[in-house]
Amino acid sequence: MVTTALITALVILGALTIFQALLVFDRPLGEYVWGGKHKVLPEDLEFWSVVSIAAYVLFAILLWRRAHVLDNSYHPVIVISVWVFFALVVISIMLTAFSPSRKERVMMTPVCAVLAVATFIVATS
Repeated sequence: MVTTALITALVILGALTIFQALLVFDRPLGEYVWGGKHKVLPEDLEFWSVVSIAAYVLFAILLWRRAHVLDNSYHPVIVISVWVFFALVVISIMLTAFSPSRKERVMMTPVCAVLAVATFIVATS
């Protein structure tokens, strides 16, 4: 079950990374993120998309480590970090669920919910 949850989380994080990269390269997908006010993101939101990409990569590594794929040792910093990531994903569920953008609510809320469940399973492993 942990392996399935890890793979699910990694696939979602990979897809979100690609999605954010498309936004950085001015693809007209902005209605699905950051409140949906812009089809093409302005530079300040592009910056936050780059920050998101870095965070997704970090979170993927942390989940990978927490699932004991890279090693079998116990690292309290990794355990705490994964729980912090879980909390951020739960917050993102609420933020996307109440977004003014219907497209963001419909697409991103379920994605965040699945990521939260997968993260919770890995966090409790």
